[in-house]
Amino acid sequence: MFSFLHLTKTLPFQVLRYRVFLDTQIYQPYARFMYGAIATFLLFSISDFLVLQQHSHIIVAARFTLAIIATLSLYFASLHRWRGLPQLEVSLFICAGFIVHHSGIIALSIGNTNYQSGGILLMLYIGTFSRLSFGYSLIAITGILLPYVLYLHPALALLSEAQEYNHYMIVLSTAIFCVLGSYRRELETKTRFTESQQIRSQSIRLSAYSKRLKDLSETDALTQVHNRHYLNLWISQEAQLPSPFNLAFVMLDIDRFKQINDSYGHDVGDSVIKQVASVLLANKPQESQFIRYGGEEFLLIFPATDVNTLAHDVESIRKKCSTVTTLESVHITVSAGVYLANGQNDTILAAINYADKALYQAKQSGRNKTVIPQLLDKPL
Repeated sequence: MFSFLHLTKTLPFQVLRYRVFLDTQIYQPYARFMYGAIATFLLFSISDFLVLQQHSHIIVAARFTLAIIATLSLYFASLHRWRGLPQLEVSLFICAGFIVHHSGIIALSIGNTNYQSGGILLMLYIGTFSRLSFGYSLIAITGILLPYVLYLHPALALLSEAQEYNHYMIVLSTAIFCVLGSYRRELETKTRFTESQQIRSQSIRLSAYSKRLKDLSETDALTQVHNRHYLNLWISQEAQLPSPFNLAFVMLDIDRFKQINDSYGHDVGDSVIKQVASVLLANKPQESQFIRYGGEEFLLIFPATDVNTLAHDVESIRKKCSTVTTLESVHITVSAGVYLANGQNDTILAAINYADKALYQAKQSGRNKTVIPQLLDKPL
């Protein structure tokens, strides 16, 4: 009967998600409307005084007691996001129904037959302003209706049967309309939930697609490492920071790569690039940026403080690239140019340019070596 039972054929997680949706999107946001209902309920204390006169004290006291309990309960339930708001609301409506019908019985005992319709207002609130699910609405309306059917209606029928049966039909019709209204509200809530889930799923898919496209745009298709586009984005972000300090820029290039392509074909050339990239990726320092800078060129950027330690580390990485083998037994060597940025008016682009010039020196001076200008070209 409860609002989530229509989801019994779906996954339990979906049922839980629907409950959370009801709590966060339906019950919690609309709970404050109950304060208006409580205020209206208290206003009828004036009618109690006027109609019941000296017999009104118990009813007025009951109204104020229930109003205080309801106000405090709603306040703390909303403050702590208690998930029992619908049960609380149902309990308050049923209690209010007993008070209203008891006032009608007291009025009847003093000969007043026109003070027995308060339950209609309670049911109208449930059918209009309340956001209770169909199941909870049905329980609340039944709880309000039963005292009238069992006690007030028989007593009123004894006094004026024709008039009471007309009133009885009005009360029952109101109850039926409010139940139907709550059922329609339930259907609208389910539709809203379904639409929100569809939007959520689409948003997740779009986010995944967006991330995938971003990764594709920043990743080299052959080696699966970062590409120049990624480097440009990284440079634009780092440009907002102070000049690079204690940051090593290492440019590496596969020696005589054009000859490999010309002699063995582009497939072998691509295989060599992929293997060299794998070696560099496996041996690069932590917290480093690794970019395929050009055709057979790679760029490493990582923190470093001592130029001699840096020289040793780069030389170790460079030599490991010589372990790359191919089916054609091509001997692979790599040259490296290194620049250690010290923050003295260096920019990232300038540091990359210095590393590229150092690489050029390594290529011009025989290849298969590392050149670091800060070491004054000392052999490694």
